[in-house]
Amino acid sequence: MTIWALIAYVLGAAVVGTLIGCVVSPSFRRNVLILLGKGNNKLTTPIDRELALIAEQEGIVAGASRKASDLRGTLNNERNKLADKEKALEAANGDLDLAISMAKGKNPNITDAELEADAMVQQQAANVQSATSERDIQAQTVASIEQTVAVTKQAVTDAQAKLKELQLTVKSHEAKAKATSALRGAADVVDSFKGINSTGAKIAREGDKVNEEFEQAKAQLEDAQGPQAQRDFEAAKRAQGLGSIIKGRTGAK
Repeated sequence: MTIWALIAYVLGAAVVGTLIGCVVSPSFRRNVLILLGKGNNKLTTPIDRELALIAEQEGIVAGASRKASDLRGTLNNERNKLADKEKALEAANGDLDLAISMAKGKNPNITDAELEADAMVQQQAANVQSATSERDIQAQTVASIEQTVAVTKQAVTDAQAKLKELQLTVKSHEAKAKATSALRGAADVVDSFKGINSTGAKIAREGDKVNEEFEQAKAQLEDAQGPQAQRDFEAAKRAQGLGSIIKGRTGAK
């Protein structure tokens, strides 16, 4: 198999798998439509479009939640840095105290001006100044990130609450859609009964025609047989004739 045949096979399998997923899973179909930029208005029903909107918002809220988690991790890291700056400042202050103590040990009567002019004291004071600045800058960084984390956390909390409200709204709409389907089903049943009633009326009309044709056939038969009086006479005559035959056989008078 050539590389191009392999690529064609993989692409074909991906397309077939996507089509099967769209047929089998409504949620998969919604996500595919969103990814393809088809737009929510291309979905089949209002509920499908609502669920697609919810899926989009769920993705946004999930992304915001991850960002909030990342920010908390960043804050913890910056707090650790601040703790290191605090320790460095504490060490610098200790070194300055040691330099001052050593200078006073060499000259118990040393003046403040002489202390400030002492090279070791100056160096340690500069270290304290630098360490203090770094601590303050880091503290500002931590305070800024803390505020950002608080705002982001509240925003995520509000978004999750709103998302839950929207999810419940869609569930309510889904329930209403099911009720609508049931109502329409009931309406179909009622319409079917109307059709049955209409059919009953048609059958009654056809029944009238059957009865009418029956009576007409009877009348035609009666007309073919002649008037009723004539038929009665013929019947009596036949009976009398039969009686004569019977008497002839028995010898009766």
